[in-house]
Amino acid sequence: PKSRVVPATPSWFAAALGPAAVGSALAGQAASQRFHETYELERKLGSGSFASVHAARRRRTEGIGHVAGAQPALAVKVVGLFEDRSLTGEVSSRRCQSVLREVEMLDKVRGKEHILEVHAFFLEDGLAYIVMERCDSTLVKAMEALPQLTESTLKRFFREMLQGLAALHDAGIIHRDVKPD
Repeated sequence: PKSRVVPATPSWFAAALGPAAVGSALAGQAASQRFHETYELERKLGSGSFASVHAARRRRTEGIGHVAGAQPALAVKVVGLFEDRSLTGEVSSRRCQSVLREVEMLDKVRGKEHILEVHAFFLEDGLAYIVMERCDSTLVKAMEALPQLTESTLKRFFREMLQGLAALHDAGIIHRDVKPD
């Protein structure tokens, strides 16, 4: 059976998984909005075992939430919640819990300097969508693009990276995959 077709905030998601409610400020879209009504997926940026990441853009809509001017570069992590890849059958509670933990962690560091911003979270048709700021470069590419790599520049890069890690640690999060790319 298909999962509930409702955009979700983390607290709705947690309620759908069980009795525990999660207090979260991460804003999902209004219940009348669906992911594909609000955003459009573009090229695939990468993929793993259970998720893929796509470049995306917000659809231009009239009325409430009208998007005018330049749009921020967005990325969307799409996580399949079914036990298998067929998008049928049972939703995996383990995957749901994993996505919920990720969204809760991202919510804890919203607005922190040197951390990618998360914009919205949706749960539809057995898929979770995490809409976030897109970073089109890596530390390695940024360093390679410089005409000269000075000690001062390296200090600034590493200071900012460590400030981001400190914000994670202050929120009780340990990043287990820190790398320059």
